[in-house]
Amino acid sequence: MKIGCSSYSYRDLFSDGRMNVYAFLDKAYELDLDGVELLGGMFPTEKEDLIKIKRRAMELGLHISACTIGCPATTDDAAQRAAGMEDSKKWVETANFLGAPALRVDTGGMPQGMELEQAFENCINFFKELAAYSGDFGISLGMENHSAISNTGEKVRKVVQGVDSKWFGLTPDFGNFIGRGEEEGYKSIEMAAPYAVLVHAKLYDIGFKEGCTHVPPCLAEKTLDFQRIIDMFVKVGYSGYMSIEYEGAEDQVTAVPKCVKVLRQYI
Repeated sequence: MKIGCSSYSYRDLFSDGRMNVYAFLDKAYELDLDGVELLGGMFPTEKEDLIKIKRRAMELGLHISACTIGCPATTDDAAQRAAGMEDSKKWVETANFLGAPALRVDTGGMPQGMELEQAFENCINFFKELAAYSGDFGISLGMENHSAISNTGEKVRKVVQGVDSKWFGLTPDFGNFIGRGEEEGYKSIEMAAPYAVLVHAKLYDIGFKEGCTHVPPCLAEKTLDFQRIIDMFVKVGYSGYMSIEYEGAEDQVTAVPKCVKVLRQYI
């Protein structure tokens, strides 16, 4: 497995101007990461900008592992659906230009008043079309578990099986599953693992590991059992990216380097 980081982990720094995509790439190099995940909206997408981003990543020896977008996959609004499909296809092209083999996608949530089965049908049909397009570029779609139609292992597996494309899989997010309840969450991660094209290693609260006698002392994510989770992906032969997505209260400047150290203890 490889260690990466989502630009979302530094969202506050992007928001207040302390960081841009080039500074993020420099930071990823400083942290000795294998690659980076770039969130849509956090970097410019004009061709001349993409060329500069691609060039800078190459100079640093960094792989752009994925781009990250949302999709209005469940909506019944024809205009919104068409616009969302057009935008999503442009992002496939952007990912391809940057050399990213994966595009993380989201379902767009559950429209108010819609029945669950209708949402599943809309979502599956949307991603069937998008996966057919992304496959022509060799880009795999990885749906993240976020909304009411993707918050359990059973639900994400239903979407994957419904889309039925080798270019469509999952971006399992540890924290989004665990938030449903500890044991149910771990079961969902295990169910999602075989379909992973990218993984979000969610971290919230990093502290010293109890009973550790190493110098320097071992760090641990105190909310999630990382050893248990990593073992699930090892078991299914996953060898792709564990992309850090930090969502804790600590300043991202000091927290993200700790996240890297936590993952290095397992990978």
